[in-house]
Amino acid sequence: MSNITPTTYAVLGSTGNCGTALIEILLQKPNARINAYCRNRSKLHRLLPTAADDKRIAIFEGNIADTALLASCIRGCLAVFLCVSTNDNIPGCRLAQDTASAVIHALQSTPSTNTLAPPKLILLSSGTIDANFSRHVPFLLQPILLRSASHVYRDPARGGAPAARAGALADDPPSRISDLAAAMVDVADDAEGRWDGKNVSVVNTHGAAKFPTMTVHNVVHDTAHGKAVIYALTKADTPWGPYKNEHALFLWFDESGTEVDRIEEMFDALVMKEFLPKIQEHVARQKAEAEAKAQAV
Repeated sequence: MSNITPTTYAVLGSTGNCGTALIEILLQKPNARINAYCRNRSKLHRLLPTAADDKRIAIFEGNIADTALLASCIRGCLAVFLCVSTNDNIPGCRLAQDTASAVIHALQSTPSTNTLAPPKLILLSSGTIDANFSRHVPFLLQPILLRSASHVYRDPARGGAPAARAGALADDPPSRISDLAAAMVDVADDAEGRWDGKNVSVVNTHGAAKFPTMTVHNVVHDTAHGKAVIYALTKADTPWGPYKNEHALFLWFDESGTEVDRIEEMFDALVMKEFLPKIQEHVARQKAEAEAKAQAV
């Protein structure tokens, strides 16, 4: 029988990519207990088959607005990972704000004691909206990134919760979602509070991450109508071979001419038709390897 005192973590949004990666990382810690909050228990079982039988995982199935259930989930936890997110760029997106608000209400509803300290809150966000993390992003690319997910980015940007932020285009970006999850766990376990109240990114210790190189061949400005067209080529080395594509970006600017109002992109669809299945196979293979590793622990 182990004498190690268990440590409990809550993962909100446990069926998302970051949520499942966090659970897999935490399961590697022998003293970890995980409260997994999700809307669909069967989906979590499908994504993480070990969750059905592992006694270290307690599943809380319900809506994020269920204050009583949420309070039960986060009570006694060392840290709460707020990973509820979406890739759908829908106007009025409030997932991060609503989740943070629900957690605050749940904490306020829990009677304070001298033995239980409030948990550390770690919010998944994006380096794209952090001026420091995105300072090396090319000038032409930054407004495209912000516009492509503008409603999603405005959601966490307005939130005030302590955050562990990392994004694919920060100056030292993570190579995989598991790297980000491992960093979030490190932030949670830091007893000295070095990262409390700060935005945190991930540093690649084995060299810079390899991203596609973009060569801009032509830019046409239509100042009178507030438009611009960019023709560019992208190249990259991937685990399944070289990638090369051509792009035409059409940009519409606002009346001031300083903000991008709309973006349309055209690319070689035949290249993507061949390339996308290779990405899906690679992701599926990584997922299977991660599940096999978790089952072996």
